[in-house]
Amino acid sequence: MELNAVIASRRSIRKYKPTPVENEVLEQILEAGRAAPTARNDQDWYCAVVRNPGILSEMGTACCKQQWVGEAPAILVLCGTNNREMNCGQYTNPVDCSIVLTHMILKAAELGLGTCWLGAFEADQVRALLNIPETDTIVAVTPLGYADDVPQPRPRKDLNLFVRYID
Repeated sequence: MELNAVIASRRSIRKYKPTPVENEVLEQILEAGRAAPTARNDQDWYCAVVRNPGILSEMGTACCKQQWVGEAPAILVLCGTNNREMNCGQYTNPVDCSIVLTHMILKAAELGLGTCWLGAFEADQVRALLNIPETDTIVAVTPLGYADDVPQPRPRKDLNLFVRYID
């Protein structure tokens, strides 16, 4: 699928089929994340892949009691390991992990899988469930699986409402 078509067709999926994500497909998604650029190419991040049914269920609770999250066959948890301030004043963990996860969710969409980028999660609960070190920052969570329901596209701003040309 062409990239513009992937971007246009990608939706936030909140209902998943119980079909497992094949290892080969998961590896392609993870490789897309691995290829993402990071500040100074430090690659100070990792992705925890959750497929254990008991932990998946508990993740729904840890994601602000959104039980549908735990119904996906897999969950990806993006973590940063060295949250340094860049010269621009932004911190590397949220920036780098966001780029990585964007690559991964677009690759997932290309391969026919759904995701839903979550910021609604209790980091301390996720940390305890997955044994994530206190020194690492949990940046984002997404369920991953084959969509059982695909919502209609949501309205988007006109291009001229968010672009400023400085000529």
